[in-house]
Order: sequence, then structure tokens, then C-alpha cells
Amino acid sequence: MRAFSDVVYPAVLVAMVAVLAAGAVAYVAATRIGPTPSAATAGAATQNTARLARLLSLATWVARGATGIEIVGVGALLGAGVTHPPMVMLVGYLVAAVAVLGLLGISRLGAPPAPGEAHDPDRPALSPRQMVQADGAAAMIVGAALAVVAWRLNTILLAG
Repeated sequence: MRAFSDVVYPAVLVAMVAVLAAGAVAYVAATRIGPTPSAATAGAATQNTARLARLLSLATWVARGATGIEIVGVGALLGAGVTHPPMVMLVGYLVAAVAVLGLLGISRLGAPPAPGEAHDPDRPALSPRQMVQADGAAAMIVGAALAVVAWRLNTILLAG
């Protein structure tokens, strides 16, 4: 139990702070680009947007990895019989941790149609800047939510 509380839990919190920070940096940087960059800054804005998208992609993998490590750690504790927490609550938080991960990269739903694909007038298409803003905001929300879930899982395991 001590290994989970001293290693896994702090590692997950650090990972979620990194996800939250990456989301904040991407969101603020994409907001500063402006809705319509001038011709002189259009190339730099496009380049920054691509960098920010890669940063958010890395943050997504960090969140997935940290959540996976957390789930494996909880499973190891339960398998070893070290703790006996209330299972309904524990399973609920584990499901919440996995479900919240689906919000990372949410801008994929607003991607423009592929070439040759019919355009649906009721489906909005986001610009690359808007996609970075949406993913940045989602990363901030998910980072905070997963940090809370990690805290609750640690508390539940300690009580059990």
C-alpha cells in the first residue's frame, strides 16, 4: 500500500499537472494567434498550431499512461489482498478515470471531411486553431478531473 501512496499516486499527480499545463499553454497560445492572422504571421501561426497539436498529443499519451499505471497499481493491491476497499466506489472511480480519457482529443469530432467525402451542412468543421483551443481546454479539464480521481482512489484504498 505504501508503494502506491508514495510512488504511483504522486507520479499520477505529476503527470496530470503536466497534462493541465500542456492544455493551458496550447489554449493560451492558440488564443493569442487571433481569429484571422495577418499574411505576415499566417505561416508562423500555422507552424505554432502544428507544434501545439503535437504537444497536446504527447499530453494525451501521458494521461493514458499514467491512468494505466494507476489501474495496474490498484489491481496489484487488490490482487495481493493488501486492502479491502468498498468495491462499488472503487470500480466507479476506475470507470470514471477511463471514461474521462475519451475527452482528450475531442476536436477530432470537428475535423473537416476527408477529400471526396460528402460535406454535411449540419456538422461544423473547426479550423486548426479552433481544434487546438478545444483540445487545450479539454486537456485542462481532464487533467484536473484525473487528479481528483487519483486523490479519491488513494483515499479509498487507504480507508480499505
